[in-house]
Amino acid sequence: AASLRRRSGEAFATGLLRLGPLYVKIGQILSCRENLLSPQWIEALSALQDRVPAKSGREARELAEASFGGGGALDRPFAGVGDA
Repeated sequence: AASLRRRSGEAFATGLLRLGPLYVKIGQILSCRENLLSPQWIEALSALQDRVPAKSGREARELAEASFGGGGALDRPFAGVGDA
């Protein structure tokens, strides 16, 4: 049973990672709530705290642009957005 909980927790964490940054943040919050989930799920979700693949500055900008409607949307409210 513990092995099944561990595998299902890992699958859930992987799914959140694939869904994107908002869902990763939800997983990070859940990983701190030991009163809500089994220890195996907490362990799997804890990987989202510090073992998330990094995105490039270009990918981050594209994601932000898409969120604000695309087409240079970040250039209107901000004087400049650099690639860190």
